[in-house]
Amino acid sequence: MAIWNFDIPTPEYFTWDTPGIEALVREVADTKIVAIDTETTGLKTWKDVPMYWSLAFGHRRITLHASTLEFFRNIFKDQNKSWILHNAKFDQHMLANVGCELAGDLEDTMVKHSLLYNEWGDKHGLKEITSWLNPGETVRKGFKETFARSGEINNPQAWILRAEREDFQKLVDYASADAWDTLRCSNSLEELLASEYTVSLFRDVPPYIDTLWDYYHKIEKPYTRVLWSMERAGALFDVSRVDSLKPAAEREIEQLHAKINKIAGKIVNPNSNPQLRELLVEERGLEPLKRTKGGKSGVREASIDAAFLEHYAHTDDLAGAVHDYRESIKLYKTYLVGLSSEVDTRGYIHTSYNQADVKTGRLSSRDPNLQNIPRPENDKWGLRSLFIAPPEMKLVVMDYKQLEFRILCLAVQDEGMRAGILAGKDVHMANAELVYKVPYEDYVRAKKLDGLVKAGVEPESSLSPYIKTCLFQRNAIKTIGFGLLYGMGPKRLAARLGISIKEAKIIVAQFNAALPAVESGNEACIAEAVATGYAYSLLGRRRNLSEIHSDDFAKYAAAERAAKNTPIQSSAADVVRMAQCLFSEADIWGTFGAVQQLQVHDEVVFRVPTEAVDEFIPVVKDIAEHPFHVELYAPLGVDIGSGSNWGEAK
Repeated sequence: MAIWNFDIPTPEYFTWDTPGIEALVREVADTKIVAIDTETTGLKTWKDVPMYWSLAFGHRRITLHASTLEFFRNIFKDQNKSWILHNAKFDQHMLANVGCELAGDLEDTMVKHSLLYNEWGDKHGLKEITSWLNPGETVRKGFKETFARSGEINNPQAWILRAEREDFQKLVDYASADAWDTLRCSNSLEELLASEYTVSLFRDVPPYIDTLWDYYHKIEKPYTRVLWSMERAGALFDVSRVDSLKPAAEREIEQLHAKINKIAGKIVNPNSNPQLRELLVEERGLEPLKRTKGGKSGVREASIDAAFLEHYAHTDDLAGAVHDYRESIKLYKTYLVGLSSEVDTRGYIHTSYNQADVKTGRLSSRDPNLQNIPRPENDKWGLRSLFIAPPEMKLVVMDYKQLEFRILCLAVQDEGMRAGILAGKDVHMANAELVYKVPYEDYVRAKKLDGLVKAGVEPESSLSPYIKTCLFQRNAIKTIGFGLLYGMGPKRLAARLGISIKEAKIIVAQFNAALPAVESGNEACIAEAVATGYAYSLLGRRRNLSEIHSDDFAKYAAAERAAKNTPIQSSAADVVRMAQCLFSEADIWGTFGAVQQLQVHDEVVFRVPTEAVDEFIPVVKDIAEHPFHVELYAPLGVDIGSGSNWGEAK
């Protein structure tokens, strides 16, 4: 672990009329590497602005009033400058909101740290990183605790104004320490990243990633720019249609509540954990998965959380109904109620993407969280239709086809699975064909007929016993496939399929016999984790799995599941990252007037001038299917559509 110890420079403060401001501007202009940080009116990336900002370079740390930004506007445009930030996208937004956009090279200490230390419980805040690098550092300690009041977590303007009145020097000290710590952390993190070599279990891995510094410098750093541009662009939201979608959602929620009452035989409050604990644990005997912390009483009760309800949703009808009710309530509050309050003055929604939050490298998003918006097949209320194209434009949606399973095939090099992919077959149907020796065409026909029945075009009686068997087999193989990716055991598989545990074990054995490379590939991933303490992605991104050596069975089992899952999930994240960076490199804005505006899992949503759509689609398709500049064992495929809204385009 790198530790830095040296004298911390005395904080300086400048306003627009402070003597020496002109000399400072010249010095910053002549300095190659500068750390920067902002203290802002709030946390909304599309509207809040800096109150103060800070610089650190050489052996200086400086706090400046926001009125001085105008002096540095041309310096910010310098393409040869290197800016060091912590949570870089946020400060970029704050500066852009007052007309100052950072050109040149940008590095983010938060993202750097997340590549090195992503184990359970690790934090990537500047305070945590600074304390880790230099335990004696106390400059920033206690500032918010001193000046922030309860309920002001999202209102930094309040505690900054309080610090101005009560102890301005402490404010200067605190703000400049942010930039100073960012600069010093960046130097240490770069050294650590460069010293950490990485590997890949994939045979045809691209040859340009040797260390974690390579991964950061060639992938994560340009991706930060891409994400910032998407956040900045936002997505046009049709507020006028929200009210028209609410009645159907409210009726469904009422029906689910009535269903809960009917199953329970009495009036139930589905939001009351004590009442649900009594019904589900005490009366129905469902085993708790974990217990609460106890609170003031110290009594640790069974936790009735989302994990508990999801676990029992397929085996207990009441748990299933409560699970569906809570999921529907969450969708309703998040999207039909909450999204309208997130719209800017132009009608756009700007989510914030987090590169450092998910251990596999997948993105999370917040304010609002768009990663939980339902897939098209589950979008029962038409939520995606609320995201619309601006006038004279279309939304183009690119979605990878069964990406995780193509990555799985690439990882384990299974010839049977590859043959199905090369033939253009649905992965789950092709795997079912291998397992059950049923003609692929029969699965296609069964799925099509099932769709007609669900749409009310064909009667239920048209589903013969053989067709129902085909549908069950495809669902079973699909469920097993996802189970392999997410660590599902026979008990949970049996619950999902409505069969006995013995039958579930038989199906898993059949799957492993038909696709032997999958099982051996999982064993190789576990062996790699045991030997190194890490799981690796296609490009060498790593996930810390020290608990693979734990004597605690639950911790070991979780680490083993992560060892199997991470190479697939992280590699899927690699694919989408590389493709999005290549879209940016291809200058889709300059060539087509196209903008990346959303990324949700394996989908990327663009807005494109209507007249450019037909020319744009094949370019995007080619880039997305070849993100690594090498031919892959299992070729990637994408679906692309266009429309006036997200739902129509997909």
